[in-house]
Amino acid sequence: MLVSLILLLPLNLNSSNSINHLSDFKWKNRVLVVITDKKKDIQDLIKNYNIELDKREFLVIQFDGKKAFINDKKMSKRFSNSLQKKIRNIPQEIHFVLIGKDGKVKNLYSKNANVNEIFLEVDKMPMRINEMKRNLEND
Repeated sequence: MLVSLILLLPLNLNSSNSINHLSDFKWKNRVLVVITDKKKDIQDLIKNYNIELDKREFLVIQFDGKKAFINDKKMSKRFSNSLQKKIRNIPQEIHFVLIGKDGKVKNLYSKNANVNEIFLEVDKMPMRINEMKRNLEND
């Protein structure tokens, strides 16, 4: 199960100490923040949607309100603070936060949201449309 987590990240797990800010992923990854203190939520999400997440260059971050985790690894306080600052004004019922490659919050979703809705929304974004066109040309 954890092997699939590694496939989503274009970073060396040993270098996570050098990741100090959410902006370190700007223009590299879309970010899906899952606000939960349950690791199983993240593991299930990645297990069930690994291919879709990978195709869309998603980085999945677990955030429990104070600490951020990537691949079950606790990120630095500085990184967690940058994430908290980005999503500080979201309503309590929000479970997913979609952040685009440009680093901007694109949408908020409740726990009842279907992850496929998030993928459909991403697939309508101009940057993603261009990525899909390039992928078709390269096939």
